Amino acid sequence: MNGLRIAQLIVTSLLFVGWLSWLAIQAKTVSRIPVLSVAQAIQADADVLVQIADEGGVPLKEVTIERVLWTRSDYPLRPGETLTIPNLNYTVGYTTPGTYLVNLRLRDGQPRAALVGSSPGVSGWTLASRIYRWNEVIEKQWQRLRN
Repeated sequence: MNGLRIAQLIVTSLLFVGWLSWLAIQAKTVSRIPVLSVAQAIQADADVLVQIADEGGVPLKEVTIERVLWTRSDYPLRPGETLTIPNLNYTVGYTTPGTYLVNLRLRDGQPRAALVGSSPGVSGWTLASRIYRWNEVIEKQWQRLRN
C-alpha cells in the first residue's frame, strides 16, 4: 500500500512539473498583443492612424495622419496632414517607427493622446497614454470596440 502511494506521489509530481514547464514555455513564446483600453476610447474625441518617426528611440511629437478612423467632433483632421501631439513621447506602446492607432483628445485647441482612465478601486489617472502598433489584431479589436 505504501508503494502505491509513493508511485501516485511520483506520478502526480511529474505531471505537476510537466504542467509548470508547459506554462513557462507558453509564457516565453506566445506573443503579447496589447488589448485596446475601453476607458481610453471612451474619452477619445477621435481615433487616427498616424505615421510616427523617432529620434534615438523616442517618438517625435510631429506625426503624419494616414487615416481618420472615427471622430465625434468637427475638429479638422485630414489624411496627409502633419499634427503635433505634445504628450506623444510620454505614451506607452511605441516600439519602432511605423503606423500607430492614437486615441486623441481634441480639447483646448491642442490634440493630445487620450489618457488611460483609472481602474475601479484605483484613484486618479495614469500618467501615460497608450498607443497601439496598427496590425490585424488591433484592427479587429478596434472594429469590435467602435461598432
